[in-house]
Amino acid sequence: MSIKPLYLAHGRHVRVRNQDDVLVVRSLGRAASIYPFKRLSRVVSANAVHWRNGALLACLQAGVPVSFIDASGNPLGYCSGIRRRETTLEGLIVQAIEMPCWKSGYSTWLRGMEQQAIRKAIRDTRLHCPNSAPEAARSSFCNAWLNRTGETARVLFKHIDGGLSTYVHQLLCTVFVSSELLSFPLPGLSFVNDIQKILRWPTYALFLMQAKEASMGSSEARRTAIFLQRHEQAIFDQHNEILRRMEIWLRGWVL
Repeated sequence: MSIKPLYLAHGRHVRVRNQDDVLVVRSLGRAASIYPFKRLSRVVSANAVHWRNGALLACLQAGVPVSFIDASGNPLGYCSGIRRRETTLEGLIVQAIEMPCWKSGYSTWLRGMEQQAIRKAIRDTRLHCPNSAPEAARSSFCNAWLNRTGETARVLFKHIDGGLSTYVHQLLCTVFVSSELLSFPLPGLSFVNDIQKILRWPTYALFLMQAKEASMGSSEARRTAIFLQRHEQAIFDQHNEILRRMEIWLRGWVL
């Protein structure tokens, strides 16, 4: 069960009251709509909406913040109770992607995480890489692989990327209940691809530091599969650390 925001727009005599564990919204000429508090992440209300005091207090007691906007959508005020709803990573994401500033906030977080992963991978492998942009760093790793093994690495690294994408998808299936989050919940947004972009750097570093082991015999696809399986625990730990840091960021940003 996912939780979502509720938007109460300017309308014909919109009135809000509470009844037991639900919010009841009525407007002139329409049947009442019922919204359980447990399924609400927050409420965004136009200033013309008529609220009963009990309904507003019930939202705050349930950990559902309420913000008020004017006819142009500008914020007027915000009400938040002492209690904060405990929620899962999935619930935090569902709330976050509904926010108007989601795209810019998430893009900034994602770039920061990838840059940290790139810089750490460069330090761990002691590469000389003055440019930490993803393409430049990838080229440095490919050149280092060529110098250490005498083999080109672009095809090999593509197999690593593909193997990681499959592995991340499998792991996220155990985290997300909603299948929508495993595909494209928003145009251009893929958590599988985004986590893989971060996870590939420590994996490239591990591959390079164990070049002798990873370069022995068989095809690139076969070698990659064997290597990823052999180091599954390390990759699993890195994946969980990325999700942990995502949850910390979301809690500070959403709640």
